[in-house]
Amino acid sequence: MIEQSADLTDRLFQSHEEYARLRWSSITTEDQKVLEAASKRIESSSLSRMHDMMKHSGIAGSNVTAFLQTSNCTTLEKQKSSSHALPTSAPPIKCLHAHYAHHRSTTNTRLALPFSSFTINPVGERVHELLAQEFPYLSL
Repeated sequence: MIEQSADLTDRLFQSHEEYARLRWSSITTEDQKVLEAASKRIESSSLSRMHDMMKHSGIAGSNVTAFLQTSNCTTLEKQKSSSHALPTSAPPIKCLHAHYAHHRSTTNTRLALPFSSFTINPVGERVHELLAQEFPYLSL
């Protein structure tokens, strides 16, 4: 379903990227500096991996940067503004509960803060639709 729609694929990549940016901004500037410095040192591979996970992994730890780096672009925005085409396949989808939680939290944020501009997670949105269909008596 996702791969059949360029819009849904784009929204999924954007959701992953927004999630990674939000996670990175949630740690202190001091911790960001420690991880940035460690990522440049060869001998601190565990901190380097932690840096990459904190700064670049998407929802449920999905490594979406691997998809984008195939065209030498590290972000979706760079990919869009370059002459390279966007990836034709969506990143692997794992942990539907994490996508649903992301969808619900960003939906609630959009309702509470109308000026916020989170992308609607298409996987979480679909999970919500299926839950509403299968369990109409639940208050979602």
